[in-house]
This record gives sequence, structure tokens and C-alpha cells, in this order.
Amino acid sequence: MQKMRKINSVPYLRYCYDMLIDNPATMFVYGHSADENDAHIYRAIFSSSVEHLYFGIYKPDDAKLKAMDGLLAKHQRTVGSEAKYTFFDSESAKVWA
Repeated sequence: MQKMRKINSVPYLRYCYDMLIDNPATMFVYGHSADENDAHIYRAIFSSSVEHLYFGIYKPDDAKLKAMDGLLAKHQRTVGSEAKYTFFDSESAKVWA
């Protein structure tokens, strides 16, 4: 995987990746798609002992929720994680206010 080679070749990126794996708390994801090209990120998150993942979805509807549930469940199964995740409307977070 090319992204992991890059992460492993840059000490700062490796440190950030390791922090995802070492995370023992609740995590919020805002402004990310969980696409297959970022599977390494979700493997790291679900490999950690994260208590709960809250995932923001812009203008969620049934189709988006179903698609994202499928993606996260796939990443979760890949590493055998039992971590819970919940979706929230990213517009409600007001992170830039």
C-alpha cells in the first residue's frame, strides 16, 4: 500500500498514525469520507481501543447513512473491532463557529 509506505517514511506521519492506534478514548471524525483509499486510517482507528467513534455526515439521508454504515462496518470487521460508532449531522457541530 503506497500510503502506508509514505506514512512509514515520514517520522511525523508515522507518529500521527501511531497516535490513532494508541487512542483509548472517544473520537470524532469531521469532514472525512471513509473511502477505500483511506482504509489505513480506519484500520488504525478500529485497531485502537477507541471507546466510541462519532462520524459526521454532511446532510445525512438514508442513502448516505446506509453507505457510510457499510464502509465503517467493513473497516471494523477487517480488524475484528467491536467499537461502537454513531453518525451525526456535521452541520450541527459548528466546529468553525
